[in-house]
Amino acid sequence: MSSLIGIVSKIEKIDNLTLVTFDIESISLQMISLELNSSIEINTQVKLSIKPTSISLIKHTDGLNISSNYIKTTIKSITIGKILSSVILDLNNTLIESIITTNSLNNLNLKKDEKITALINQADISILEIIK
Repeated sequence: MSSLIGIVSKIEKIDNLTLVTFDIESISLQMISLELNSSIEINTQVKLSIKPTSISLIKHTDGLNISSNYIKTTIKSITIGKILSSVILDLNNTLIESIITTNSLNNLNLKKDEKITALINQADISILEIIK
């Protein structure tokens, strides 16, 4: 699991569905939650958990209308497996992992130190810990 430290900046709720926006340094991420802990409010600092298989990689974003959960990052390292490969991304000195198929890795022709865009599914972010 990859983890990031963020601060809750916005909470939108309709019935049991909640959309939470987090500020992580200069980055904004959104999470969809069905049951948000009642102690989480604006300015709560949290540790977020993201499944590595939920982080997609996009090489070129020209012409794409991406509104949320995309992060400009740099590839720190790549471990190539027979079926799956691990791509370690440097996000403002925090490392997160994306696991993609080796076929996708080869099709994207990814290289160490390359700039890349990571796209994180809103439903695959969770709050691991309330820090303060």
